[in-house]
Formats: sequence, C-alpha cells, structure tokens
Amino acid sequence: MNLSCKLILLLAFSILLGSCTLVDVSDSPLIICLNFDDGYQEVYQNALPILGKYGIKATCFVNSGTVGEPVIMTWEELSELKNTHGWEIGAHGYSHPNLSELSLEEARAEIELDLFLFRDKGFDPKSFALPYGICPQDYLSLIRARYQNIRSTNDLAMHRPIDRLNLSYFPFHHGWTAQIIQDRILQAMADKEALLIIGFHQVGASENWQDCAPATLEQICRFIAKKGLKTMTIREAMKEF
Repeated sequence: MNLSCKLILLLAFSILLGSCTLVDVSDSPLIICLNFDDGYQEVYQNALPILGKYGIKATCFVNSGTVGEPVIMTWEELSELKNTHGWEIGAHGYSHPNLSELSLEEARAEIELDLFLFRDKGFDPKSFALPYGICPQDYLSLIRARYQNIRSTNDLAMHRPIDRLNLSYFPFHHGWTAQIIQDRILQAMADKEALLIIGFHQVGASENWQDCAPATLEQICRFIAKKGLKTMTIREAMKEF
C-alpha cells in the first residue's frame, strides 16, 4: 500500500472515530453489562470498590468447584457481592472444563454438579458463561434446560431482539488501554446496539494475559458514568428485552 492510500485510510478512520465521539447518549439504547469471570479474589478486593464508586453492578461468573481456593473468592464474599452490592453470580462450570473435551455424560455431570452446589450454598444462578466459549451443539440443551441466559465469547453486535441463549461479549486483554474499551462503547452507541457485554478476569498488577490494572478499570467506569449509560447485570438487562 503506497503512502497516499495509507493517508486516505488514516483520514477516514479519524473521521469515523470523530463521528462516534459526537454520539448523543439520548439517542443510544445501549445497556452495558460488565462481567468478571472465574471468581478471582482480586475482583472482590479491587474491582468492587471501583464499580461501587460509580454505582455499577456486575455479573460474576464463577466455577463453584474452585470457590475458596487460593486467589479465588469465598462463598461469604460471593454472598456479599450478591446480597449487599446487588451483583449477579452466574455459573461457569464446576471446574471450568472445555466441554468439547468431555463426553455427553461427563458434561451433564459437570453442569448438574455446578448448579447443585450453587443452590446448596443459597444461590440461584440464571446466567451461564460457556467455559472457553466452547460447547458442542449437542450439549447446549443441557445448559438451556437449566439457565435462562447463555454467554459465549464472540464479539458480535447485539440489536433487538436479543438472543438470550447466545449472548456475545467483548473481552479485555492485558496491555490494553482504557481507550480500546471506550472506542468499542462508542462504536456500539453509534451503531445503536442494544446491549454490550464487556468481560474481565483478574483485576490487579500481574502480567497475566487477562489481567486489567485497577487504574484502567476505573478509567473505563468513569467513561461509562460520564456518558450516562445504563449499566446492569445480565439478569437485570434481560428483563429489558
């Protein structure tokens, strides 16, 4: 590609981005759901105070079989998230298995044990996030029979009507700036998307590929609040559609 073509593409991108920043939130139907996967204790320690500062509730997808293990939240902390702070606790598989590597009966046992343990601990999860975003088509009925909402890992624009059994999401990656998430939000607003799910895992200072620095998370939350966008848990958001 010659220099003139590159300049033209850069100019076009700048114009497009500029047009996104002019979107009037009053014209946007967008609801944002923040998700935290795997139940890391850093979410309780670092993310909860940040989200609370901006009045944001989130959905936390947890592997029930790992609760209380090192670096993972306890049942007491999960109960506080739900009962005190209004967060949604969703299911994510008993041990975070790749369902495509299990037999049908193994997958059934994994999903049933997960739900049994949640209910035994006083939770009634309505949302399920596919571990690794993978599930054989033949196994989906096991999840659909037990949950109202299923989240995958594809980042696809979600307009009305929302397919609650195939919810997309945009996952944060270590090293990203808050601007990358902000640009995705602006794109969703410009495209009149109805729902945008933004996913995180750890919230700390490690070099893990899925870690988000607390300062970056706060920048994202501040941007959402400044735009006046509605934020909900997945369970709450599905009542809007």
